[in-house]
Amino acid sequence: MTSRQIELFLSVAKHLNFTKASEENHVSQPTASRQIAQLEEEWGVTLFYRDQNVVQLTAAGAALAAELTQMQKQFDALLSSVKTTKESISGSLSIGYLSYLNTDIFVYPLIAEFKKRYPNVKVTVEPAVFSVLGKGLTQGDYDVIFIYSLDLCFVRRVRHINCCPVSHMIAMSSTHPLASKKDIQPSDLSGETFLLPESKWRKNREGDVLKVCQRCRIENVHFASASSVEDMITQVRNGAGVALVTSDNPCFFDSRYVCVPVPDVDAANYIAAVWNTACRDPVVLAFTDLAAERVSALGHV
Repeated sequence: MTSRQIELFLSVAKHLNFTKASEENHVSQPTASRQIAQLEEEWGVTLFYRDQNVVQLTAAGAALAAELTQMQKQFDALLSSVKTTKESISGSLSIGYLSYLNTDIFVYPLIAEFKKRYPNVKVTVEPAVFSVLGKGLTQGDYDVIFIYSLDLCFVRRVRHINCCPVSHMIAMSSTHPLASKKDIQPSDLSGETFLLPESKWRKNREGDVLKVCQRCRIENVHFASASSVEDMITQVRNGAGVALVTSDNPCFFDSRYVCVPVPDVDAANYIAAVWNTACRDPVVLAFTDLAAERVSALGHV
């Protein structure tokens, strides 16, 4: 029994006329008759007496009509409840984001809109390093995390939305000998020391930097360590080296740094909203639905 058959059956039961029922449901009369006949065959009962132009409900048909009418009322009430979900959703939402991610571009505007739409949800937001975010999402400390899409390979059993594209650049101190040069080319940075934060993904990061350097004809690359991304940026400012960063990094907007655009790494990179595949929490899904809505409106898909 399909929803279409139910609609046709209730329409015929109401009008006791196949012609009116078919017109009401925008189908031909033969189609309406065939659908009812299939329903009768499926249920193994006769639902209507048909005598020339007279159509009457059988006892089984009348019983079915009464039950289906009640079910339809319950379904309509449920649908109405679902449509007003935004007014009734309440609970909490825990959001984590990379501590060096520029949240002004997409994250905080999204959170502000979510709070406006769902005032009964308590939202907590905190920065953290990547390893803490990944573990926290798995353990339920975070409902949604914001990371870079190129890092999605390091998290498992998650869904994500690519929210906002970011490009790459090489950041150096404004006091660097090359900083005053006009039209700095990436290849001018041959022989430079690239700073990288220490982590278990350090080798992967070195590989990413080397790919960019090869593409930009930057030769004789050296690497040095920083305790964190924040420390890396501080060391860059102090002239200890340069760093490959994304265009949403705060140093891009800081006059103490000079940033040299470079070609993107192998794949496009995005700020990505990430949540667990098994999540069924309406609060979390309302947030990710809104993220998808904003991405579509901004044309990032």
